[in-house]
Amino acid sequence: MEQLKKLFPDSFSTAYSTFLETGARGIGKSEIACGAVGAYLMYRIMCMQNPLEFYRLKPTEKICFAFMNIKLALAEEIAVSKFQKTIQMSP
Repeated sequence: MEQLKKLFPDSFSTAYSTFLETGARGIGKSEIACGAVGAYLMYRIMCMQNPLEFYRLKPTEKICFAFMNIKLALAEEIAVSKFQKTIQMSP
């Protein structure tokens, strides 16, 4: 929680443009990325009146979340399985 408070000191800003987690299997990296950081970033973007303008993107651009792993199948499993299901289950 302390690291998340450093990452998001208030409801509007963060001093970071990249979030990278490393460590051994099973320590909760995916849970933090999908359940806390990714979901919170999506929530903040959805609350914006014009997120494309905020991020200085053209109206034809898309905002995307990238999940990377050492294998494509693992990245897809995290993105599709964990993140998507976490968002779908959210009230």
